Amino acid sequence: MAVHAAPAPQMRSDLGHDERAHHPTARFSVLIFFILLVVTILEVFVAQDPYRDWFAPLLGGILIPLLVLATAKFFMIAAFYMHLKQDSRIFSAFFIAGLILAFGMWGTFMGLFTAHHREPFDQVTWREEIAKQSGTTTEAPKTGG
Repeated sequence: MAVHAAPAPQMRSDLGHDERAHHPTARFSVLIFFILLVVTILEVFVAQDPYRDWFAPLLGGILIPLLVLATAKFFMIAAFYMHLKQDSRIFSAFFIAGLILAFGMWGTFMGLFTAHHREPFDQVTWREEIAKQSGTTTEAPKTGG
């Protein structure tokens, strides 16, 4: 009895070259890894004392260079290691919608906490204010001497 192997799946000939999924090779993934490694090393150097002074004239100091490097790393990881570049655009749409919602929540909370800033709650002061408003005092009776 002969065992027949299933025929290999063939690509549809009606698909154009651009529509076929192109997945990166292992060599390309290693190249992306080394690029990310270099960006990470740059982030560490930017945050170190002798190099931090280079960015002192900038408005935010080291904040702007670190944000630029982190954003570059984020998009490279999302595009290549999460395969968003090769997969269907619907996955990218869901990913971007989640990012928009996350940044919206972050902005909302930052606005909320900035607009409604107050000092930490002081219970003693609060009780004194309540006593003043009600017309009673909370002073302890003085002992005669």
